[in-house]
Order: sequence, then C-alpha cells, then structure tokens
Amino acid sequence: MVDHQVAVVSIGIVVSRDVADNLTDISTTDLKGIFTGAITDWSEVAGWKGSSLPIAVCYHKWGSGTRVIFETYGIMTPLGKDQIAACSNFSEIQSASNLDTALETAKGTISYAAYPYCSSLSLLKVDGVEATYENVYSGKYKLWACEHLYTKGEPTGAVKEFIDFLKASDFEKSITENGYGLISEMKVSR
Repeated sequence: MVDHQVAVVSIGIVVSRDVADNLTDISTTDLKGIFTGAITDWSEVAGWKGSSLPIAVCYHKWGSGTRVIFETYGIMTPLGKDQIAACSNFSEIQSASNLDTALETAKGTISYAAYPYCSSLSLLKVDGVEATYENVYSGKYKLWACEHLYTKGEPTGAVKEFIDFLKASDFEKSITENGYGLISEMKVSR
C-alpha cells in the first residue's frame, strides 16, 4: 500500500451554547476526565464560570475516523464499549446533523467534530490554543490528522492523474473552501 496524503483535518471541541457562555478553554487533562467518565459536572472543570451543571457527553460511533483522531490525539485513550456503557451521561451520535441537534437541545453538552462541520458550532480552545489551521500547521494545536488516499503500489494512468490533481496547487482552494487544511503548509508531521 502506498500512502498519499491529500489534506489535513482539524478536530474541534464543540459545546452547547450554555457551556460556551461559561467556558472558553479546556485542558487535555479535563477533556480526558470528561470523556473517560471521571468528570461529570462542569463545576469540576478548570476555568468554569457557571454553577453546577451536569455534563452530557456525545461521542461518535465506533469506527468513525473523527473518533479515532480524537481518542488518539485528544484524550490519548481509546474508549471501550464497557467503559462507555458504564457512563449514564454518554450518548452516541450517528452523524453531524445528530450532533447539531444535541448541541442545540441538550444542556451541558460537549463533543468533538471535524473542522469542516464546526462553522456554526461553539468551539473551545484546547490548552489555550484555537483549532485554526494556522495553529495546526505550526504544531501548536494537537487535534489533527492527515487525510489519505491509498493505492496498491505506485499509481499509474488515470489514478495517478487524479491523485496528482488533488495534490496540485490548483486544487488547494477547493480543499480550504471545504474546511480542510493544506499538506503543503504543514511545518510538523505525524
């Protein structure tokens, strides 16, 4: 298999409006505590300005690439099915539209989303750093991954032409317009 990196995706920490009104930044330590069930009330989170509010955790379904990126680079802990089942404040989301609904209707909600789906959502900084591509490019923001295409062996013909097209500077505007980052701008690698 030959790996062809074609774009970068950042993962944002998204919260319901009531949380965003009382918190702008979250530490990776608190993120891990929330997503492993150790922290269940917002009053336990550093920097929280509101009163006691139970945390509602929305996590992505098993096999989601966004979930894998978040667990690998956000909380550094894969969430097991038994661990999730033991947390009464956890609920699984099936799609980005389900996440939008949960953030609009439930109080105290936190989740994570691929940056292209974050434009209308309330985002928290992580360890004082915003989820911008400039911060991803420089290595300041840690929740990101490359988007890949894989081929069996070196590509030829139309497959090679297609991959070359996706990697060409002429296509970069399409990548950024769709909410992804540019491989060519990366100062760090993973």
